[in-house]
Amino acid sequence: MHERSGADNERSDAALSVIKPANSRENAMLDIVKMVRSEQLNANYQMQIQPSTEQVLKQADSLASKLGYASLTVWVKSQIGFYYYRHTHLERALPYFLETSKYLAESHTTIELDPVDCLIKNAYFYGNVGDHQLAIQNLEQALLAQHIAEKDTAVIEYSLGYEYLLLNDTIKAKEYFIKAKASAKTYDPIRYAKVLGELAVIEKKQGICGRRTTFIGRYCIIRAT
Repeated sequence: MHERSGADNERSDAALSVIKPANSRENAMLDIVKMVRSEQLNANYQMQIQPSTEQVLKQADSLASKLGYASLTVWVKSQIGFYYYRHTHLERALPYFLETSKYLAESHTTIELDPVDCLIKNAYFYGNVGDHQLAIQNLEQALLAQHIAEKDTAVIEYSLGYEYLLLNDTIKAKEYFIKAKASAKTYDPIRYAKVLGELAVIEKKQGICGRRTTFIGRYCIIRAT
């Protein structure tokens, strides 16, 4: 699974602008978001998990739970889970992603705070622990989000192709890689190059399989006569 680019925080901040500090509750929500964002910036310079960062993130999680706003809870837990995931502490990331999955599975839950970011982070985690179907489910849901950026579309389509490739579904994989190719051509040249590479690998595999099938078929005919 492949991550988004360095401009993601800017897009995420824009997506979080739905929080308007018009009352005490929304002021509290904004404070929680700022707490998490501050620690995420610190984490960019951390080579390993820092107890001070953990403490602040857990405090943010507790405050978000007390507010009882599902969208904020999903966002906070996704960020914390991804913090552990980035440091390869998958066992510590798991409880947070399990919680977000429960919320995401509920039909009445509307994720208003940067749903694309939350869903992509969940997909990264589940894809890397081998639950490719759940990763695909999250990615497909992310594609349906409103106001999705062109670069994110390319990331999601590429990741879907990658997940289907891991499931040996080359038809679906190729379908999404072709879509990602169109999405990335103008806005994401690095991903565009990666897509071309994946498509070349699929074409090569399909070519080899086709030749083997033909050869085996002729061999069987010869043996039968």
